[in-house]
Parts: sequence; structure tokens; C-alpha cells
Amino acid sequence: AERESRSLRAGVHGLREQAGGASDLESKNASLAEEVTRLRSELEEASKGGGGDLAMVDVMEQQLVRLSGLLSEREEEIEQLKLTVERECLERGNLIAELSRARQGRKNM
Repeated sequence: AERESRSLRAGVHGLREQAGGASDLESKNASLAEEVTRLRSELEEASKGGGGDLAMVDVMEQQLVRLSGLLSEREEEIEQLKLTVERECLERGNLIAELSRARQGRKNM
């Protein structure tokens, strides 16, 4: 029982680390979203300028595409981490219930 308890505590610690990782990714994701918004605004301004520097507009478009792709990857990674944490929480709940039943069974002996 003591070994199971230690194992459960270690599992909880691991879940907390994963949740922290998801939080970090959400923060990075927000920064990327802001960067994409900023680049879109700059791109619109450069396009409105008429005969502006087309090379700069091309570079900005490439950056925008790259950042948009990176943003999508991060969003998917966050969703996967959330699913993992949820799965681990369910497993932890099942293990706690199993441990409680085992302790209850020992008391009845």
C-alpha cells in the first residue's frame, strides 16, 4: 500500500509538470498569435502604400505563413497535452478508487 501511495504521488507530480508545460505552450501560443496579428497589420499597411518595397512585403508574407503554421502546430500540441492530462487524471482516479477498495478489503479481514 505504501508503494502504491508513493507511485500515486509520483503520478500526481508528473501530471502537474505536464499541466505546467501546457500553460507554457499557451503563453507561447498567445505570443505567436500577437506576432501574426502584428505582421498582418504591417502587411496591410505595406500593401496600401502602393509602390512600396515589394521585397519587404514578400518577406513579411513568408514570415506570416511560417508563424501561422507554427501557431497551428502549437495549438495542436496544447490540445494533445490537455487530452493527456485528462487521461492521466482519469487513470489516477481509478487507481485511487482501487487503492481504497484494497484498503477497505484489508480492514474487513
